[in-house]
Amino acid sequence: MLFGLAPLGAQEVKVSAAACGSRVHVIASKAPLSEVLRSLSNKLGFELRFEANSDPMLDVDIAQKARDLVAKLAPSISVIIREERDPRCPGQQRIAAVWVLAQGRENTPQASISAFSAPQQVPMTREAQEALER
Repeated sequence: MLFGLAPLGAQEVKVSAAACGSRVHVIASKAPLSEVLRSLSNKLGFELRFEANSDPMLDVDIAQKARDLVAKLAPSISVIIREERDPRCPGQQRIAAVWVLAQGRENTPQASISAFSAPQQVPMTREAQEALER
């Protein structure tokens, strides 16, 4: 067996970011969304709350501004992104927190949900409304 080689099908997440509003580059192979977001959180220094009922596997190679990238990673999951002024980069915003919301009832197993059930509407929180207005 050769050392230093990842086994075939192994999870991999790489995040690279340049300074001040530049693009963030994420490469993920067979990695759960929560791990990709955790890697982004570590690299960019934002708070992460992951409360989703599911954790989809990602295979991506994407480079975008941080806010757009986070939104694109989870298009079918409700995500709140809070930004703040970046003290290290005058005139720039940075991600301060990402909250991945649970959908529907927390204790309902995914397998028992009918494919034909109507989606539940959840009242929008003030935080979510403010995030949308930005």
